[in-house]
Amino acid sequence: MIRVLAAALLICAIPVYAKHYDVLLKSGTIYDGTGVDGISADIGIVEDQIVAIGNLDSDTADLKLNVEGLAVAPGFINMLSWATDSLLIDGRSLGDIHQGVTLEIFGEGMSMGPLSPLMRETLKRRQTENYTYDIPWTTLGEYLEHMTDKGVSPNV
Repeated sequence: MIRVLAAALLICAIPVYAKHYDVLLKSGTIYDGTGVDGISADIGIVEDQIVAIGNLDSDTADLKLNVEGLAVAPGFINMLSWATDSLLIDGRSLGDIHQGVTLEIFGEGMSMGPLSPLMRETLKRRQTENYTYDIPWTTLGEYLEHMTDKGVSPNV
């Protein structure tokens, strides 16, 4: 019993040092994408990685943001994305980003390459007056290069 009490006192005597983050999100409601209710907590970020979640009141950061009342979530994956066309027109993907989507998986039902001349013509005919884009590619690799030129960062 004395050993347990001594160990407990020793643990309590260890100082807790504040940590420093690049970004500290304070008091957000964190959703993990599983459907369970969100929890209120702080998030510590270093470079591009979440390194701490919890009560980080004693910690410091280059940038502290009070996100109380806001939802905080990891990037969600759109497994059946049909944004192959819309990203050509506006590479920001705002419709999905506002819903928390940060990764689009393409190819369900149709691929942007390889394209035969007939397939390219069919894609052009399906465009509307307010929804037009050039189709200079014939292979999937050329499509991905075109997307990169438009500011979209495809991961292959």
